[in-house]
Amino acid sequence: MTAHRGYTIKYPRPFQHRHRGAIKRVARVTKHVVRSVETAAGFVVNVASHPGNVAASALASLHRTADNRARLNRAGIDPDNLFSAQVVSDTHQKRAIEELLRDAANMNGHPNITGDLRGIVLENGRIILVCDRHRLHRDLYQAIRYNKMIIHIEPEYFEARERAGGTRFISIVHLFNDLGQIILQQKALTHLEIHGNSADSGVYAGLQAVLKLSSLETLHISGIPSFFQGKDTFMIPMKCRRLKDLALQGVLVNTEQAATNLRVLIEKTPDLMRLKVTLRQDSI
Repeated sequence: MTAHRGYTIKYPRPFQHRHRGAIKRVARVTKHVVRSVETAAGFVVNVASHPGNVAASALASLHRTADNRARLNRAGIDPDNLFSAQVVSDTHQKRAIEELLRDAANMNGHPNITGDLRGIVLENGRIILVCDRHRLHRDLYQAIRYNKMIIHIEPEYFEARERAGGTRFISIVHLFNDLGQIILQQKALTHLEIHGNSADSGVYAGLQAVLKLSSLETLHISGIPSFFQGKDTFMIPMKCRRLKDLALQGVLVNTEQAATNLRVLIEKTPDLMRLKVTLRQDSI
């Protein structure tokens, strides 16, 4: 038999979580500055104890900790409710947990999250095995830049009854928050289509981030009823001023807030040449 001591996940303070993007940017810049200064001063780069390595290690620890709350959110784990069982069963939840454990392992000087334990074959034939393919796929994705993207959402999965509440619902909400931010990072993206067939699209609110993508020229949205509905009195930020082609199908504008958001979008796009809006019957 083998044993593993486990890992401690450091939970960031609210200030660290809110400003995690700025913390990571400062950490990267500071790391390069420190290394440049030390190189000029004649420090040996491969000496583990020299000030540059110490500073880089401290900065890396800080920005990893700042990301931990967002990773727990993606996994659907509530850190304020750790004495109750929380389900982590979907693939995206497992990837978020794996990412947390990888950082914790790296900070402890371990090469992998299993502490070098080998895979175990269970009685049912299932093999428990951890590899680097998920990290490889994520890094490859981040290196690609798109100018056209078409996304099809299968509501049967994301809106299934077993995912309608609890930690699995929270995890899916944050999954689409992350997807919205990933799309927002595609600065060369000019053509975007998002198609679904949703009955209740509140879980996809994170996709509203695409309205801040300034490079967009074509935007087609279908089957996401509450795409223009913000939270409470929240107005959706919009920066896609280059939009020339806007097509909406099955998008509700049956509230004052949703109608206002659509009107503001149209007003902010002076080059709009094609506007097609097909409303659902219950939106009139």
